[in-house]
Amino acid sequence: MEKSAVKAGYGWVVLLVIYIAGLTPGFNMAKITALAPVVSRVFDYDVGITGLVVSLFFLLGFLLAFPGAALVKKLGIRTIVAVMVGCGIVGSLLGAISTNFTVFLLSRVFEGAAFGVMGVAGPSAIAPWFKRANRGLPLGIWATWVALAMCVAPVIYGAISEGNGILDPFAAPVEACILTVQQVWWGNFGFDIIALVLFLALYRDAPINMYGEEEEAAPSTKIDWKAIFTNPLLIALAIIFLVDELAFMAINGLFTTYLTGAEGAPIALNMLEATVWASSAAILGAIMAPVFGALTDILKTKKWVLFVGLLGGVGFTSLVFTQSDINVYYIIVVLGGIAGGGVPSVIWGSIPNTVKPDQFPSANAMVACSQNVGMFIGALAMGNAVMGLGWTTASFVVLVPSYIICIVVLFVGLRKLK
Repeated sequence: MEKSAVKAGYGWVVLLVIYIAGLTPGFNMAKITALAPVVSRVFDYDVGITGLVVSLFFLLGFLLAFPGAALVKKLGIRTIVAVMVGCGIVGSLLGAISTNFTVFLLSRVFEGAAFGVMGVAGPSAIAPWFKRANRGLPLGIWATWVALAMCVAPVIYGAISEGNGILDPFAAPVEACILTVQQVWWGNFGFDIIALVLFLALYRDAPINMYGEEEEAAPSTKIDWKAIFTNPLLIALAIIFLVDELAFMAINGLFTTYLTGAEGAPIALNMLEATVWASSAAILGAIMAPVFGALTDILKTKKWVLFVGLLGGVGFTSLVFTQSDINVYYIIVVLGGIAGGGVPSVIWGSIPNTVKPDQFPSANAMVACSQNVGMFIGALAMGNAVMGLGWTTASFVVLVPSYIICIVVLFVGLRKLK
């Protein structure tokens, strides 16, 4: 009994070290989403190219999501996570030393390699350590791996930029912007190395069948792709996540750009103020993720909790790029927290209820791939839409319809989800 308790308790250690490893792509992603105006000043590009720079981060994410599932099963979570965090180290190094825009874009591809694979490896590593009935909270905590990075990193990066004398990023000296980029990229290089060392030192796979539950049987070495691609509940979850993340990353990638007054935006905050607002939305997301995960356990329903999150998304997208009164953003960041934290939490927590245990890694891969496809498309589409249509019209063409589509798919494709 005591031995079993120790084993079960170690699941929280595993959650901690894989969570820290998961923060590495989150912090790397936030370098552009938070400092987009500063980086655009360094390399002299417009909002349309900002969308490209944001989107390239997710290129390897969706390309590696499915191979990542197969590699997790063949080589193990330890090896895959170590390699992916290593790619982040290489990307941060390239970004820190690059003076050529093409090399800088390549660094973003390397930095994003871990993002899709962590979406597969994280839940696959955590879930077996907990009984099925008790997975909502740990998987809900895991679902904050992006939200927490996005709440901490922007303030840090904004403070660094202000420390270098950057208030209006579009009028700041280029030398100050270059210094800010180098300081942030070298800092992430160091953090990535620390995360890799901690993961290698403390990560352990869960013992097979540790709770004696039928679902904990040892997974087969062969991935049943047919079962995954013919699972209607899983397909619906993947579609919702793709469209949800398309809209959410479009906002996340361009939020500080809007708040600092780019392309005729009616608000013109300084860099630190803009990053504080970005962090505020992410803080709410980090809170809402475990709350929504716990609610699915308490209320015994995932579908209706997910519906609440998607309604928050409709409100969020309707307001975020259409307002000139900064006070409205107190409401906007709450809605952003509900959409950005609640929706992913419920989706990740729903996957174990839609597939057999041996299909769990490949199911995670399918959902992670759809997430990364949405993120890749989102900022790229929205950046170009803003250039052609302006912020408000682009919002009602690209963003608001995305969450309406999610709600339709929820009630059509997830009718059987409890």
